[in-house]
Formats: sequence, structure tokens, C-alpha cells
Amino acid sequence: MGWPDGYEILPQFRAYARWIGRTDTSVLRALKRTAQAAICYKKPISIYDDMAHDPRYIPFLLGIGVRTISLDARYIQQIQECIMSINISSAEQVAGRLLQLQTITAIENELNTFFTK
Repeated sequence: MGWPDGYEILPQFRAYARWIGRTDTSVLRALKRTAQAAICYKKPISIYDDMAHDPRYIPFLLGIGVRTISLDARYIQQIQECIMSINISSAEQVAGRLLQLQTITAIENELNTFFTK
């Protein structure tokens, strides 16, 4: 997670998220708080790395206010198609549900069902 100019705002966050897992409730809540702070202070925020490459996370990221996603070239078409298939109000609802869930299993199930609805 970082600013578009390349300054990483949470250098330890990537290692932490990999260590405990991207679907841990604390990771999702930290992402939400960081996105809220960026929006509050009118600062751009972007997501890159594994989470940006996984289409299951795109509704959550859009739902918490992330509007810039940095991708490896091989993921651009897939993620672009994913983004084009989502409306923001649905993404906000998904994010809200994910942030209320208490277990990694429940979060994984919710992530896996968004595109099958």
C-alpha cells in the first residue's frame, strides 16, 4: 500500500499481511483505516502486490475507497474486466460485510461468493 509517487506508507504492512494472511480481519481493518485516512486528508492511495492481483479482493478494495491499483502487466486485462463488472455501491456493501466477519473462513467464503452471485 502506498502513495502513487512510490512512497510506501506502511513498509512493514506487506510482511505482516503475508505472515498472518491477507484475509485476517486485522489486515482488512487496517486497510480500511488507512484508506479512510487517505480519503480524509485528500491523499491518493494505491494498492499493489498480491492483493491487487487477486480478483476476489477487488470489490473490497473498491468498497473501502481505493481507486488506484498498480498491477503487473499479466494481470491488467483480468483485473480491468473485474473492475468493469462491479458497481461501487455493491463493492461498498461487500466491504461492509467483510469488515463485520470474525473469522478467516467466513471472510474467504464471502470473497469466493461475490462473483458467483
